[in-house]
Amino acid sequence: ADSGGAIASFSDANGAYHVVAVGIDGYVILLSFDPTPGSWTGTPFESVAQQVSPGSGLSGIVDTNGLFVFYIATDNSVHVLHNANADFNLTANTTSDPSNMPPPNVAQKSSLSSFSDEYGEHVVYIGADQHVHQFVNKLGSPDTTWNDQDLTKIATPFLANAVPLAAQMSALSAFANPN
Repeated sequence: ADSGGAIASFSDANGAYHVVAVGIDGYVILLSFDPTPGSWTGTPFESVAQQVSPGSGLSGIVDTNGLFVFYIATDNSVHVLHNANADFNLTANTTSDPSNMPPPNVAQKSSLSSFSDEYGEHVVYIGADQHVHQFVNKLGSPDTTWNDQDLTKIATPFLANAVPLAAQMSALSAFANPN
């Protein structure tokens, strides 16, 4: 893996755990441990993914719709690798469109955070406008139906001047409310 690159980890309902890293070639690698046979497997994604932008964060989740790995690619868009079947054939989907929302702030080495809840899959990132943004893929939607929300704009009326610009933040974290 890239010694200066990002790393993320998460587990699934079957007790398997997954580690996502960036290889020295700049592509995402997924390492998975299956507790039943007690063995690790590795999945490189150079055939389906774009290279990871230097400084990009990584994030991943597992829910009833499969496994999702998020990263910022060299085209300055958030991408998702998603397995929707047992064969683990992942496809890369661009989740950001600079024509209708700010792209991630790669120069700032934007971190990513993700979670899943009853509304769908979420990935949070810092945009080039220095706002915190969230992409939401509503449950039951195809992978191409990611909707952007500017969380800084949404929160500002409620918190007046208490919402800092993302440039003053160093990391992001997000989670689903279990209630």
